[in-house]
Amino acid sequence: VELEGTDDTPFSDAQYVSLCALIHALRARLPLTDVAAHSDVAPARKTDPGVHFDWPRFLAALSK
Repeated sequence: VELEGTDDTPFSDAQYVSLCALIHALRARLPLTDVAAHSDVAPARKTDPGVHFDWPRFLAALSK
């Protein structure tokens, strides 16, 4: 899933809402157990979502 933004700016509320809705929909159909950042999958090439991505907010929303 690609979010619109940069490493230097926060993500919008609408992006968190849409991302969480998408993950919930995917989890209803697929046995997803974890999420990873682009920077975790390809650390030599990618830096996103960057320091401004609010992981605690995102993970808390996924637990609802």
